Amino acid sequence: MAAVSVMGRFQDVYAERGLEPAPPVTIVGPEALPEPCRQLLHHRRNMTPMLEAFVGAPATLHVHAKRLSLQDYKLSRVITLECDGIPVELSSVVIHLDSLPEDLHDRIIEGAAPLGTMLIEFGIDQHSDPHDYLQCRRDPLIDSMLGLTKDDDDEFVYGRVNRLVTADGFVICDLVEIIPGPARLQAIETQRGARSDA
Repeated sequence: MAAVSVMGRFQDVYAERGLEPAPPVTIVGPEALPEPCRQLLHHRRNMTPMLEAFVGAPATLHVHAKRLSLQDYKLSRVITLECDGIPVELSSVVIHLDSLPEDLHDRIIEGAAPLGTMLIEFGIDQHSDPHDYLQCRRDPLIDSMLGLTKDDDDEFVYGRVNRLVTADGFVICDLVEIIPGPARLQAIETQRGARSDA
């Protein structure tokens, strides 16, 4: 996927907020991802429980934009995930509803919970299939969505182009997932340790 099309998936949110177009991204290999970004991105597991384990708190979903196409039954949305009030992921997600049980459709469309959480609750066997890793310079939208400030040391955030696939090979969703940079993640990790010691 070309770099321009990666961030183009967030363009509606940029336009809605009157911001400059999304910054370009650099496609990098997994070995170029700094820790702890690499451990959170370079794997084939469901991302939601990975982030919950890292922060030590359940994830909640915030939907910032969505569009439902009845023609091909796809739900496109821009979301953030927070754990204990801490933003940990910004994503553009295209969910292929026809690959999932009908019992799930209304809950997914409503944004009742993170998709990863619902897949686990419904016992749907699935895995991640990442195929590009991203380095992206921070900008006002990314900072706002990920709760970053001028005091945060990271120049870049990191991410991946991913899809969730069922055990039978059906694509559940296509995603661009962006997480904070290493300094911010290390601060979150330190906060988790402090809560554990309290």
